[in-house]
Amino acid sequence: MSEAKENLRWFNKVRRLDEQYIKKQTHGARLSSIDSMARIAKATEVWGPCGIGWGYETQEPFWKTVGNTECVFVRVRAWFKDDNGDIGFTGYHTGGTKVTSQNIDEAIKCSETDGLGKALSHLGLAADIYLGMFDGDKYKYPAEYFQEDEPAPVAKAKPSDNGKPKDEKSDKSELQETAEIIIDSDPGGWVIDFGKHKGKTLAALFDENPNYFKWFLNQNKDNPPEDEMGKFRLAVIAGFVAEEYPDFFERIMGDGGKNGFLEKAPW
Repeated sequence: MSEAKENLRWFNKVRRLDEQYIKKQTHGARLSSIDSMARIAKATEVWGPCGIGWGYETQEPFWKTVGNTECVFVRVRAWFKDDNGDIGFTGYHTGGTKVTSQNIDEAIKCSETDGLGKALSHLGLAADIYLGMFDGDKYKYPAEYFQEDEPAPVAKAKPSDNGKPKDEKSDKSELQETAEIIIDSDPGGWVIDFGKHKGKTLAALFDENPNYFKWFLNQNKDNPPEDEMGKFRLAVIAGFVAEEYPDFFERIMGDGGKNGFLEKAPW
């Protein structure tokens, strides 16, 4: 087994949930809601009973006023035990819920569930949804998803106009191709993996704080990142805004929408 395949072994075991446990939400940018017990069932199926093969830890809840709304937050981290008995932990992830005087206990429970879902996603649980492979009704996978880990056949080079062989290999990096797949499927479901908004989907963050996207795009418009991961993040975030909020995007980035951005994306 290759090193990459070994590293993805647990990830691949939990990345797909049964479609019956995924519900299409009626609001937001093509969001999907995952049944919380389905997450727990999948983790138990793969790692064993909660508390033995996997589990989670929480910190004390804390309250914060967001706008005029009182919210309660809980930080959660998950762990699992591998075949050797070694335990691996995720980082802490924050779940939050609006709270009223009538539902304090329920709000804390919902925040804990939200944080647990985010933590488990970093172990790969339900990853195919966050990767844009679920369209709200069914899974849609690219053809390469089903290919075995075998050496690719060597294509014969076609002659160019001057009679010399032409290299048919794509100039696109793997991250660039992944960004384009996400943008064309469900960029709003992509989970931010950096900064203070880490763990939130783009769609949820836009609903909460659209000014973040204005700031982010302005920061990167004239000085795009040079590293591959920075380019990937810019492409996905800009592609999401261009797809879902084209007027907002054009006011910041100029004409062309999503396709215009992809043509001049920083690769």
